This record gives sequence, structure tokens and C-alpha cells, in this order.
Amino acid sequence: MKTSGTAMAWLLASSLLAGGPALAAAPKSRAQAKAQAPAVVPAAPASLPAPLEPPRAQARGRVVSAAMLEPLMQLVFKKGDDDFTLKGGIAAVLGVPDPTKTRTEMLSARKTTDGWRHLCSVTLHAPSGGGRPVPGELVFWANRKVGRGSEDFYARVSFDGKLLKAIVREDKADEKGYVIRGAGQPMALEIRSQEAQERVRRELELWLYGSGLKPKHGKKHLERLGAFAKAAPKPAPPAEQEEEGAEEEGQPAAEDEPEPAEVQDED
Repeated sequence: MKTSGTAMAWLLASSLLAGGPALAAAPKSRAQAKAQAPAVVPAAPASLPAPLEPPRAQARGRVVSAAMLEPLMQLVFKKGDDDFTLKGGIAAVLGVPDPTKTRTEMLSARKTTDGWRHLCSVTLHAPSGGGRPVPGELVFWANRKVGRGSEDFYARVSFDGKLLKAIVREDKADEKGYVIRGAGQPMALEIRSQEAQERVRRELELWLYGSGLKPKHGKKHLERLGAFAKAAPKPAPPAEQEEEGAEEEGQPAAEDEPEPAEVQDED
């Protein structure tokens, strides 16, 4: 059966009104073909953040690289308050001398989205020959109120990124509702346990990336941290061999061991 042009046009219009497939004209050029191609929707980002360190580094016991910790260490050491001291039971479980003085930066609970107060301390060690104190290790401390009690988490991290200690402590109210601050006994976590790794990761993401800070406070913190990231010295290129005797024997040239540099505090 033949269909007239008018009937064909009517059938096409009916199909479009009914939501049926539309007949598109064939593209006349490559540009038109590209314009008619369906848009590619990008895949949704992964829900979990990328690890702070690759698996190989994590296998060596590091939770973060020394290069990433350097700006944070400089910020806390040069700008932190010096009125926080680790002593008593918490110094014992952290494995630091009692007392140990620190420089400390604090992010109050009103600045965070998790309701915790977060502190980052650099322990101070006096050089054997005297002089100004030098930085030792990083101690992260998170604290929140739980009812009338409180909960604490401590993590001690070396400057090369190894988790050395992870501790939890909870002060609970007695049967009369009274809470004695600090009465809860600190409990050390196995540093390779999931709880220890997740808790220290949360602290690192907050202090290094601003994750968990409210937008205004996160921006300010990252600006302060960025100033020390720009000032961090770049690693020097490897020294060339200069001693002919070592080269003749097929041994690398000996290098004088540099004196440890002392980080100077800002006046």
C-alpha cells in the first residue's frame, strides 16, 4: 500500500507527540556528526579519599610522608603556644619524658564539623650542648564531650611519618553523675589496628587538608600551612664524586656528615 506525503508527515508528527523515536537527519559534515554525538557524563568520584601514602610506604609502617609533615611541623613549632606540657600518666603511655614541653596549635570544636577539639603539638628537646629547643615528634590530640564525661584520642607520630603510639581515654560519670577530669585510664591501641589507623588518618586529613573544618576556618588554616609549604627547602641534588681514590677502587666517594640543622624560632 502506498502512503502519500501528507499521510507520512501526519504519522511522523503523531510519533513525536506520543514520545516515539525522532528521525534525525544524517549529518552532512564531521563537525555536525561531532555536535550530534551524545554527551559523555563523567564518572562520580570515589567516596573514599585517596590514601595519604602509597601501599609500599604504608607497608614500611608510615602513615604519611616526611615531606607532607614538614610544613605542619614548621607551622606548629614557630607559631604554636608553649603553655602545653605532657606529664603524668599521659606522658608515660605516650612514651615521652615526664614532663615534656611542647609547642601546640589548637582548633576548637566550634571550628570543626565533627564537634571535636583538635590539637597538634611538637615536642621540644633541649640540645645536649645547650641552646634553643629543637623539635622532636608530633603529637595529635582530639577531645570531645560525651554527656557529662569526655573522650580523648592521642597519637604520637615521628617526623618521618611513622605512627609510634595511639591512645584512647574516656572519662565517665559515676553513679552520682560526677566526672573527675583525667580519671579515665589511658588505653594503648595496637598501632596496626583498624581503629588506630582510621583515627590517626582523620587527624592527618584535618591538619594537612583542612578536612573536617568549617569552610572559613579551613581556608584560613590552609593559608597558614601553605606559607610554610612554600618556604620548605627543596632537597639538594646528589653530590658528585670528587675523591679520585674512591673512584679508582670502585667505591662511592665519602661525604662529610653534615651537622644537624637547628630550627630557629621566630622572635
